[in-house]
Amino acid sequence: MLRTEAFSDPEQLQAFLSQLYVYLVDQMHLALNKTEEPREEEGLQPVLGASQLRHFAREAELNRDFQLAAQYYQERLVRGPTEPSHWCDYGTFHMRTGDHVKAEECFQHAVSLQPAHLPSLVMCGILAEMGARYGDAETYLEGATCARPSSMVAWTVFGLFHQSQNNHFQAERCFMMAGRLARSSPPGRGATAEGREDSQGEGPNLQGPQLQGSKAAEQDEKEGELHCIGEEPEREGKADTEVLAAARPPPMTDRTQSAPPCPSIYMETAQFLLQNHALQMAQRALGQELLSSEGGLTHGLTTAYRLATAKLQMLSADYCSAAATLHEALAHTIKEPEAWALLGHCSYLSGEQAKARRCYERCLDYQDHPADTHPIYLRLGSVYLQEGELEDLIEAEYALTEANTLNNMNPEVWGYLALVSLKLNLQDESLLREIKELQDQLGFGDPSF
Repeated sequence: MLRTEAFSDPEQLQAFLSQLYVYLVDQMHLALNKTEEPREEEGLQPVLGASQLRHFAREAELNRDFQLAAQYYQERLVRGPTEPSHWCDYGTFHMRTGDHVKAEECFQHAVSLQPAHLPSLVMCGILAEMGARYGDAETYLEGATCARPSSMVAWTVFGLFHQSQNNHFQAERCFMMAGRLARSSPPGRGATAEGREDSQGEGPNLQGPQLQGSKAAEQDEKEGELHCIGEEPEREGKADTEVLAAARPPPMTDRTQSAPPCPSIYMETAQFLLQNHALQMAQRALGQELLSSEGGLTHGLTTAYRLATAKLQMLSADYCSAAATLHEALAHTIKEPEAWALLGHCSYLSGEQAKARRCYERCLDYQDHPADTHPIYLRLGSVYLQEGELEDLIEAEYALTEANTLNNMNPEVWGYLALVSLKLNLQDESLLREIKELQDQLGFGDPSF
């Protein structure tokens, strides 16, 4: 194709330009193939799965970085635009941020993809009722009971809706149906498991070797974000004295802790509603629990009721009321790891670092830990790091190492570990090597500088 003379014939010029275009396109394709091949061979950037993106999104919510959380949820939607659970989780995120219009759009889109998607149908009904569109609300909730006649949650929420409309006959019918389902369901399978089974059913498979990894991952899917929002209590004998002194003694009828053999329909439904940040309906469910034959007016307030109330108060950012409720729970059951965890989170979010530290330590002293210990270790390590004493730094390294074991893809944990290493002047070659490998893999940072 080499030519040094000018073209005198226009047809020859046109033919030459056509050949030149074809040649350049071929060369471009060859160059692109050469640049793509090494990336495929080396596998530099692993692709995050949907469950991992969901886990990172929830962790960003825990750190109150809602912009980053939204990016993870949106990336998850790009990866699986036809998966209704992805839209349902994004709708729950908007419920938490208070954007009910976008939340309803997400839930409706999930229903359009899968008309029988139970959590989305229920949430569409709840949002329609919040918008005073009672006809739409009844249609959605009736659709939920038809799509899953065995759903205790759907029947209970439908009953709460009828109750708000003063349709007591229909409300009682729905509650009776939910109660029948609760009595016939196998132990351990309640509203929480039922709701999460529809929502996703995928655990955050992020951990390498882990101490309680698989259990925590499964519970993270089932329990949602509730444990990531609450806080926990204190450690030494001094802490016990403070909690018992702060707890207001309840009436004599409040002392009984006998619980019904199976969880009540209202408590199970309240857990589902709290997971999806439907706070008004959750409050009504807890109120109905008090009035029921199995509730607090008959048997006394249970620890489960107090913990659910504390979660509701924390989701409403009423940390003072949540702390008081948790003190009452601990006055009745001092050895309750989840209550200590929630009180620790409450103290952490309120800026009471020392109290949060004692609560987290007390929680981890028990053999039975809460379902999701990752936020506990992360926040406890952060508190140790802020306090800055040598002994605390060693404890911080231990706590952050535990958090890293549960999730070794969290850049914040790696950053804290690096900071601890620098403050302690540690020469842990394996740790520094792993940090460098991860930074090289992610394409930023260099510990050699």
